Amino acid sequence: MVEALQEKFESTAVWFTNSGADFVIGVMLFAAFYFAGSVIRKLLLKRAAKKPERGVVYGFIGNVVMAVFIVFGISLFMNEMGWSKVMTGLLAGAGFISIIVGIAFKDIAENFLAGILLAFSRPFTIGDLLEVNGTVGRVLQLNLRNTHMRTGEGRDVFVPNSMLINRVLTNYTRDGLMRHHFFLGIDYDEDINKAMQTAMASIQENTLIEQEGMYKPYLLIDTFGESTISIKVFFWTNLREIEVSSAIIKSRVMKTVYEALRTAKISMPGNILEIKNYQPIGNSKASAAE
Repeated sequence: MVEALQEKFESTAVWFTNSGADFVIGVMLFAAFYFAGSVIRKLLLKRAAKKPERGVVYGFIGNVVMAVFIVFGISLFMNEMGWSKVMTGLLAGAGFISIIVGIAFKDIAENFLAGILLAFSRPFTIGDLLEVNGTVGRVLQLNLRNTHMRTGEGRDVFVPNSMLINRVLTNYTRDGLMRHHFFLGIDYDEDINKAMQTAMASIQENTLIEQEGMYKPYLLIDTFGESTISIKVFFWTNLREIEVSSAIIKSRVMKTVYEALRTAKISMPGNILEIKNYQPIGNSKASAAE
């Protein structure tokens, strides 16, 4: 028993003398490259947080740098362990392997290349509100394979980068500006000019919407309905300058307009339905007698 333990100890000592130091140095090299890659990635992500307009580029470059440093670290580790022949064999067979990998991981390669195009063409930035393939959400991060979005319902959606390239991409907040509208139904007996002036005065008091230039609110007569005159109200919001969501702003504007019209005693009737009974009077009397 003692002799067996002694033999194992001696064999371990021999391995450490011959290869152990190389193993330790290789691990240290790999750890150093991994640490350097993670530090650079964190610095780029911090820079992305300070400059949201270029956040997508910085985040994507950070992920690429991290992957490259890991690959270099593995290469140095294998070289230090004397496995350079293995690396040479892998490189020699890279042509054949690349064909197999290209077929097996076609979607991954496509999404990676799409991520590069998105990072440098910059059709959106971190925080933009996008719609693609029926999904609407804000961009949180551009990854190597997909884009992380968060919907208004709080769902995290990971959209493949190739879908953002190949499908119609709608960016609602590229410049931060977004237009909203809603309808008002005014009674035919009311003074339409007074109604529109009252609504406009209440809208102009709202500090959360744009009030100047081509983005100031305006009202248009939309249609003459069966029981009301339909007025369409338009206004713009700049989501880069405020922290309130566009849905809340729209709700507040509608509430303010409604209260202003009620205070001014302007009638906003609902649809009037006329019900006609075409049953002959004689038949109805007979039915009543029965």
